Amino acid sequence: MDKIDRLLLKALPRLNINKRLEENNPYLGKPCMELLELLDGDNYQAPEMKTLEWDQFMYAIVHASSEGGLIE
Repeated sequence: MDKIDRLLLKALPRLNINKRLEENNPYLGKPCMELLELLDGDNYQAPEMKTLEWDQFMYAIVHASSEGGLIE
């Protein structure tokens, strides 16, 4: 095994972004409309941008169904 292969194997846990975004995500399972309402200008309650919580929030919106839960 050469040096590049060892570096890739070492980096793989950090590259598994989906697992990181799904773990302890408080927004998963909520309906899409409920998540979008958090972005409403007058009642803005979404997390700060450029944080892990923001990434989890956006991941939940992208994968939410209209009834709640994840779309596969």
